[in-house]
Amino acid sequence: MEELLISIVQDEIVHKLKLSNTLLIIASTGSGKSTLLPGILVSNGYTDNGIVGISQPRRVAAISLAKRVSSLLNCKIGGFVGVSVRFHNNTTAQTRVLFATDGILVREALIDPIFSRFSVIIVDEAHERSLRSDVLFGLLVIAQRRRPELKVVIMSATLEYENFVKFFKDVQLVKVEGRQHPIEIHHIRSECEDYLEAAVFATLMINSRSEPGDILVFLPGQEEIESFCGILNSKLKKIEQEAKGKTPKSVLLRIGKRTCNYSQWMQMVILPLYAALPLAQQELVFVKAHNMRKVIAATNIAETSLTIPGVRFVVDSGLEKQKSFSAKRGIEVLALKIISKASARQRAGRAGRESKGFVYRIYTKDSFDKMPEFTTPEILRTNVTQPFLELAAMGIKGISEFPMIDSPSQESFLVAIATLCRLGALDRAGSITEMGKLIVKIPTSPIYAKLLIISRHLNCFDEILTMVSMLSVDVPWITNFSGSSNKGFKNAKMRISNTSSDHLTLINLYNLYKKSKNPESFCAAFGIKHNVMKYAEQIRIQLESIVDTLSIDATKINMKLQPPEFEDPNDYVLWTLAQGSWIKTAILDPDKLHYRTILEKQKVKIHLSSVINRTKLPNYIVYDECVSTSTTYVRIVSSLDKFDIRKPEK
Repeated sequence: MEELLISIVQDEIVHKLKLSNTLLIIASTGSGKSTLLPGILVSNGYTDNGIVGISQPRRVAAISLAKRVSSLLNCKIGGFVGVSVRFHNNTTAQTRVLFATDGILVREALIDPIFSRFSVIIVDEAHERSLRSDVLFGLLVIAQRRRPELKVVIMSATLEYENFVKFFKDVQLVKVEGRQHPIEIHHIRSECEDYLEAAVFATLMINSRSEPGDILVFLPGQEEIESFCGILNSKLKKIEQEAKGKTPKSVLLRIGKRTCNYSQWMQMVILPLYAALPLAQQELVFVKAHNMRKVIAATNIAETSLTIPGVRFVVDSGLEKQKSFSAKRGIEVLALKIISKASARQRAGRAGRESKGFVYRIYTKDSFDKMPEFTTPEILRTNVTQPFLELAAMGIKGISEFPMIDSPSQESFLVAIATLCRLGALDRAGSITEMGKLIVKIPTSPIYAKLLIISRHLNCFDEILTMVSMLSVDVPWITNFSGSSNKGFKNAKMRISNTSSDHLTLINLYNLYKKSKNPESFCAAFGIKHNVMKYAEQIRIQLESIVDTLSIDATKINMKLQPPEFEDPNDYVLWTLAQGSWIKTAILDPDKLHYRTILEKQKVKIHLSSVINRTKLPNYIVYDECVSTSTTYVRIVSSLDKFDIRKPEK
């Protein structure tokens, strides 16, 4: 079906790409745009003198599509078809079709602003309007001005395309109608109090039916997914216990008002799917479960980027976890948000790919009607410090020089400039400094990159490298364990904790993990997520290899820091942290309950997960992030009472 749909407009695509260097393809889910367009371009000679690059917003999508396209083109990945994402680069000199994340292509522009090795760049899932894709749009416009022969194809799954037409100006349009099987959509009659319990109940209800098909459950974030998997597993164990030792036909299961015979009950395999999950675990969702029903609990990663075979049922919470940046307060705001109608429709579309589908929305029809039409682009609600530095590295000083579909507020830009100046990455004229040129080469946040650079001269590079790697991944501690395990895990955490520093605790944890003879058993004993530790290990290897290639001259970066002599090696780490992260320090408020951040004077509390909560609150602290939920918290905190936290010279 996919081949037929895209083949209908194949000649139109080729013709319009000859008429203009920019093509916009509007193609709904199921049109085959992502898998078949590369082959169309290959057969029409676009790989003869350059690479066809296809950007994806997520790693797992880039890898899965590369596998699919290499199969269609009858070649192996790493040869004619390659893939490049963080920690996974499978390309050679023979690669002519390259799947990559949009972040990889943005970093390509740091080295080659005109994308000279590419004949065509396809930006897939453009409707998602991720921060990186919006930056990539601007870079492609600039590249086409300097290199008009570069072809750009923008692919979107929604009909909101007028902004792309205005932005790219001389653009040709192709619309591909998707073929969808019928979908039955069910809404709840009244709002529920616990959407996780409702999602579990809906999943069990679906499984009590005799129809085959896998279940895709959309949940806001990793924490909710893990909770859902835990609750569902617990319910399934009770059902299995109830049926133990009995003949299946003699066991009647009651799911709400519905009764089913255990002989009709399908065994289920529960699979989580979120961005922080290691690729090997993410790819399990594509593997067919024989004689079992897959239940995939996913974030919006499964909305459009991925097509998971076998899905016939969708359970939609109608929620997503969204982090936004408040430029006025200088903090990240983490909140559960109601999704847009466009997202709800994309989620529903997942059910009708292979046969008639069923969608169970855990919200009312009235709630759907009140949803916003589209999701706010990420660039309008996020911290733009890192992309601002990358643009400066490309010689783009004033943001007015850079083409953007939607421009962030002036306040957001001022915060980015102020942050980069305080880090020594920009000078007062807004030009990138030697320090900034080093920072931009390290694929992590500017503040982490600076810590890595200055630690080279401050006797603690290995420790800072470990710390930055651990800060770059999800929280390693398991939080949704049972009551019996709770006490044991807490005691284990206390044994490896440094009571004055979460940063040092993370370093201790990583070092013990690496020393353990059996890392998996170590994680199980300490209540640690093994996948998170493996991810931190990958990040550490990558960052170390990159920093090792840098020529860090202390005189060129005007670094005048000189640590005192310390007896405790940990003090070098904390002193370096105080100097490199001074913009993330806070002072204890006179009420002795709150802190005031050094720059914005925000009133904050230390998060309950911090080891510092076990001791008397220190007067001065450094923190990793400031997040506002119902209360404004600082997370990953260390005491700086030993040191002077005045603003350093550089």
